[in-house]
Amino acid sequence: GATENRFTACKVYLPPLTNHDRVESIKYLGDGRCAVSYKLTPKKSDGINAAAIDLGIRRIATVAFDSGESILYDGSALLSSQRYWQKKIAKCMPSGWRGKGDSRKLPLSERTKSYYQKWNRQKSLILHNLSTSIINECRQRGIKTIAIGDLKGIREGKDFGKQTNQQLYTWPFRKLTEMIAYKA
Repeated sequence: GATENRFTACKVYLPPLTNHDRVESIKYLGDGRCAVSYKLTPKKSDGINAAAIDLGIRRIATVAFDSGESILYDGSALLSSQRYWQKKIAKCMPSGWRGKGDSRKLPLSERTKSYYQKWNRQKSLILHNLSTSIINECRQRGIKTIAIGDLKGIREGKDFGKQTNQQLYTWPFRKLTEMIAYKA
């Protein structure tokens, strides 16, 4: 029988200051993307006691400490909650709606308002738990300075497709940043 070609060529772009000697493995994901595992050697801390936080959607927060240690926080609970409530809200009709073709600007129904309130309470609980966990981890390590990535302008003039736009435009980056700052 014929043997399939088992080799794939790909270009890999590594983060700054990471050379090819540190690459441990490259895994082809099958959809044209690759996952790269590489080894970093943490520098000894200069006594700064700082942490950097990068916010995202799939990984809601990545906290990197000056010791070289880092913690990844998964955003799937918040993403799942967001999808659930947006689907429930989408099924609600506004108050006074007369059926298909009614294009008037109508007020939200009481059911829609209650769904928004439930969604906001659930979102707040998830964000409070997340921000408390981040602050507790920083406190345990004696962190004195926390730097959070600046996301101003991330949404402006961008079109990533219907689903990603929906996630990006409703994602609570500012609220999480404010909670972390308040608790710190």
